Amino acid sequence: MPRIMLFVLVTICLALSGVSLFAKAYDYDAVWQDLSYIFLRENPETSMARLDSLITAAKAENRMDQQIKGMLFQLYAMQNKQEFAEQKAIHKIREELDTASFPITPILHRMLAQLYLNYQYRNQNRYAQRSEITSENQEDIATWDNNRIAKEIIHQFQLSLQDPELLQAEQLPDYRWLLRDSNDDDISLHPTLYDFLAWDALDHYMQDSSVLSLAVNAFSFDDARYFASAESFAQMPVSSPDSLSYRYLACKLLQDITRFHLHDEDPKVLIDVEIKRLTYIHGKSSLPNKDILYEAALRRLMKHYREHEASAHVALHLAILYHNQGAKADPEAKDETRWKYKAAYEICREAYASYPTSFGGKSCEALMHNITRPYLTLSTEEYYIPNSTIQTLLEVRNVQQVQIRIYRIPYQNITNNRFDDELQTWHNRSRQGSRQSKLDVLLQSPPMWSADYTFEDEGDYRGKSYELALAKLPSGHYLVFASLADSTGINNSQTKAFSIFSISKLSRIHPIINQSEMLIVDRNTGMPIPDAKIQVYRRQQDSQPLVIHWSGQSDQDGKANYIDLDAY
Repeated sequence: MPRIMLFVLVTICLALSGVSLFAKAYDYDAVWQDLSYIFLRENPETSMARLDSLITAAKAENRMDQQIKGMLFQLYAMQNKQEFAEQKAIHKIREELDTASFPITPILHRMLAQLYLNYQYRNQNRYAQRSEITSENQEDIATWDNNRIAKEIIHQFQLSLQDPELLQAEQLPDYRWLLRDSNDDDISLHPTLYDFLAWDALDHYMQDSSVLSLAVNAFSFDDARYFASAESFAQMPVSSPDSLSYRYLACKLLQDITRFHLHDEDPKVLIDVEIKRLTYIHGKSSLPNKDILYEAALRRLMKHYREHEASAHVALHLAILYHNQGAKADPEAKDETRWKYKAAYEICREAYASYPTSFGGKSCEALMHNITRPYLTLSTEEYYIPNSTIQTLLEVRNVQQVQIRIYRIPYQNITNNRFDDELQTWHNRSRQGSRQSKLDVLLQSPPMWSADYTFEDEGDYRGKSYELALAKLPSGHYLVFASLADSTGINNSQTKAFSIFSISKLSRIHPIINQSEMLIVDRNTGMPIPDAKIQVYRRQQDSQPLVIHWSGQSDQDGKANYIDLDAY
């Protein structure tokens, strides 16, 4: 039989049997569009079947991205629609691991670690009440105790990194489908699949949230060498009696990542690793001089890479150190700590001048703005005695001139005004259509009293406190308003402050035992006031007006009795 005839017969037979010589490529986009519709229609059975088909095709075509994406959607569908979903999701990943190969395997181990973490978090109360369990069924996570699941989380993170050389050869841009809410800058700092998985594990270790019992000699960063250069740190021998200590695991992994990037042609990644390493160790170190060591390490790193824009990011962390030291310093201190804010500003100024468009440069610009922005607060007592001097506490930062004004608040009808709520409502816009708040309206009227104050600029960017003596005023309700002297400050919440107070000779006292009894006394002398007229108002709901519940007057001893005090 001629060969051409044989080929025709074979083709006809294959066609009749339903087998195509030229199989059509699986249309993943069309399936995902359908799946989105199915998910919206909440049809988990159909979606799971379609996902099984998609994953099978992805395995046959070696489409890792579609395979992992399909698994992720399956886990999502299971956890939202099925009973015991988390256990089933964990079981499914375990099954996939039986047949998976690199590079799917490390990704699955990372997914399994996250599933264990989620399960532990959702069941933390149950685990906290459970003692150590020895179960014959070691695969059933529902029977595990805290130690077992914590160890398994660590184990899965370690398994995800067990082939570092292979992972380091895989470029992360090829796995962009793994990333969520990541941009090119994120990928440039984690350029390989190894970096992605290592930092995923490292972020968990750095949280220091292990529930495992600490060893007698727990691992700690109690050696100044942990602040050494990258070269020295990478070669530093590190050991711990507790091999599952999160700090120990973080330190060892930081060493691995440092060694991997130590000789990169572009030091951008290494600088980022160094910043994170030094910042982490500074936060966890027990050394009394850790601030000094951290400062020296950052300065060394900044100097070594001064020609690289990432040095601005190092400068930012040095500035943050100074800023935090300034925030903790005694406001009245006259030693070098008073200049920490200024030191932080100068570090940022130089970094921004050198690399204004870099991440570090832009962050330094934001910190400079924070350090130099004007700010003021004002506080008063709630009540004052008539015609006594009003004392107020004014706190300012980066402000040299302040104008203080006092306005009288007219209270003509208590049923339309509730003094206790005034502070919460002064900024609210009127519901009658006016765009002005009560504060806006009051500031347009002439004040009862005003004065300007000038403060010395010492150039240290620190906050200062001043106790000021204001006016002597008659009985009434008042608002005191402070703002920058050259502006009303109405439109800038950072450069205005106000407080509300009352002036009255009357004061009421409630005994601890009998809350339905009140004593009316003279605020100045403390003597009882007889025949004082009293009205008690109540409000059933916040939106309803006040109504009089009880009226009366104090007796000759200044006492008055009524009921249900808590309702008024």
